[in-house]
Amino acid sequence: MKHQPWRDYLCVDQFMNTAIAARTLETAFELGVIDCLIDEDAPCLEDICQVTGQNTGSLSFLLEMLESIDVLNKNNGYTLTEEFNHALEYRDILESKLAFSNFAAVDFIKYFSDLIRDPNEFMQHAEMFRLFDYGRCFEDTEDNIKYARRWMAFTTMLTRYEGRACAAIHDFGQYKSMLDIGGNSGEFCVQVCKSTPDLKATVFDLPVVCKIGVEHVGETEVADRISFVKGDALEDELPTGFDLVSFKSVLHDWPDDYVVQFLKQAYESIMPGGILIIFERAPFKPSEQLITYSHIPLLLFSNTLRQPDFYVSLLEEMGCEITIETVELDMPFFLITARRPGD
Repeated sequence: MKHQPWRDYLCVDQFMNTAIAARTLETAFELGVIDCLIDEDAPCLEDICQVTGQNTGSLSFLLEMLESIDVLNKNNGYTLTEEFNHALEYRDILESKLAFSNFAAVDFIKYFSDLIRDPNEFMQHAEMFRLFDYGRCFEDTEDNIKYARRWMAFTTMLTRYEGRACAAIHDFGQYKSMLDIGGNSGEFCVQVCKSTPDLKATVFDLPVVCKIGVEHVGETEVADRISFVKGDALEDELPTGFDLVSFKSVLHDWPDDYVVQFLKQAYESIMPGGILIIFERAPFKPSEQLITYSHIPLLLFSNTLRQPDFYVSLLEEMGCEITIETVELDMPFFLITARRPGD
């Protein structure tokens, strides 16, 4: 298979195959052990203790744990393994996935039976779904902003790398204007704009999400090409006149009747002859892929993921010409491309 550099970030998952490995590594980041090993040249135990402020006995045990999961070697001092040094090139998503997997694991352990028996009951109990509370994204308050930042940090990090994969398999160079519905922090638009120098993008999302998104995009080199429109896609009209409209990991969050509404509205936002794309995870196939601890946050959404046929049938009813592509990331993704008929 031809090397696909946009898949390289998946190397981080090998260091969080189990709960023990993930919690050990998160602790090592938290206590400054990893940074000490980066900054110092093969430090000894005493050097690491002095830098991190930890006691010798406990730190020695942690270092042995890190050695057991192939994070470090012990020779004349401690050094990071070649494999872990490579994973550190993707430190942003590594730390994000560690934190979110450890957060989601509590729901998985306590409520997995509910998820199988009654998904609605599971959603009532799980902290994960209380975290993703879109009802707190309308009013611009300090608490709501703090709340939204927490879950947006994780979705943004996933989109940073998943967006690069989408940009690698789809030709965004054919577009001049893009509307990303439910575009979150704007990270998908950031990745697409980086790959497409002439593209201008608009993010449509809830008010609090947009406020955080403006800050996020403002830190990038493509900020002048990305704008935000605050609104509720269930209640408000969408902006129109785009040659590309996108849904990236959005539609699975919503019941069927809402999805129908979203797609009809999105269709009206596209100029005749323009394109609508849907980039989503496919449903889990536990018998066909190795499921590890790093998948736990995604497992909790397993009942919300749809086969692409559902979206395809709706778009075909609107008269769209459809193509479907698949790509393997941490699990299978599909990319639906629907062309609106020209006048």
